[in-house]
Amino acid sequence: MSFRRFPPQLYALMAISLLCHVTMSGGRVTAGLYVLRAGYSEAWAGVLFGLYSLLPVLISLRIGRLVDRVGVTPVMRGAQAVLLFGLLVPVLWPGAGAVVVTALASGLGFNAFMLAAFVLVGQASGGDRALRTSMFAWVMLGNSVSAIFGPALAGALIDNGGFRVTFAVLAAIVGSGLVAGRFVPLSLPGETLGADPGQPRSIWLLLREEQDMQRVLMVSALLAVGWDAFQFLVPAIGHQRGYSATQIGLIMSAFAVGAFAVRLVFPWLTRHVGEWRLVITALLVNAGAFALMPASVWPPLMMTLAFVLGFCTGGAQPSVLSLLHQSAPPGRAGEAIGLRATINHFTGLTSPTVFGTVMAVAGAWVGFGAVAITMLGAAQLARRGEHPPAP
Repeated sequence: MSFRRFPPQLYALMAISLLCHVTMSGGRVTAGLYVLRAGYSEAWAGVLFGLYSLLPVLISLRIGRLVDRVGVTPVMRGAQAVLLFGLLVPVLWPGAGAVVVTALASGLGFNAFMLAAFVLVGQASGGDRALRTSMFAWVMLGNSVSAIFGPALAGALIDNGGFRVTFAVLAAIVGSGLVAGRFVPLSLPGETLGADPGQPRSIWLLLREEQDMQRVLMVSALLAVGWDAFQFLVPAIGHQRGYSATQIGLIMSAFAVGAFAVRLVFPWLTRHVGEWRLVITALLVNAGAFALMPASVWPPLMMTLAFVLGFCTGGAQPSVLSLLHQSAPPGRAGEAIGLRATINHFTGLTSPTVFGTVMAVAGAWVGFGAVAITMLGAAQLARRGEHPPAP
């Protein structure tokens, strides 16, 4: 797969998504540490992390249909404005309530932006499966770059300037992306608008009609559980062990480095490894890494395991998106991706609360072990996708 086949607008889309994702990767660490240092328990911090997924759970399907109807650019600009608003609230009115608003607005804004971007990439690939998977990986590459620097930047800003300064810097970053988006084209060749009005709109009909899509959505949701659990459990265990905010940020950034690394070699992987095989391998390795994390008290070892988790998860996500586009009915990509976002964000809403409570009650070994078992179950489900039973 030659990178020269990618349309030039893809790189502008990558840059804008990078600036948006900095506010998520850094903002979630900032919000989580804010409530922990304010004296709240790990369970309450888990509730706060879950709030990032509350509004996407409720309206992602509507956003997907909106993208099909009005196009990607209006949705992306509105999403950036929502992100900016959420980050300015704790700057102007610091407090626990303001951080709740940040979580709600940031989760909604970033989800809407990326949902529109994924619909656009799927349309622009023109049905070329390898090109589609590689383009998904490269859009997510921008997120990987920002996720490397976002937590580390947030940790350093917290240690040196405090939480208010950190939120202000993150707001300035997403604001610069909103301004830049006015001057660069984000639309890609192949974009289409308008779903077929004659098709059924019911979610349940969509799932009942498409058996393959059911399996892809379930694997996607379980993969998201591992991602969300890492984003919460690592700051929580780092806080328990007395790590500084900078050390926690570096561990979180190691995950992003792994995701960045795998997406650099993704065009090669798409030529040599099937999509389902890549997903299965990633889930099995993730299970082992989660099982080892509670025993890894040395921060550099935690960083190594975080890199492995990022490498595997970062490789599985583009494959899942490509499989979803392949299994979705024609003309309903926005709805299918919106449905994926709804399901994944439901796991994001519940899993940090569940694992945070488990960790607070039973300790780190049980919390991380539960995630490892979840990954093993997802791998077994993915095997059925690779080798479906005969009709």
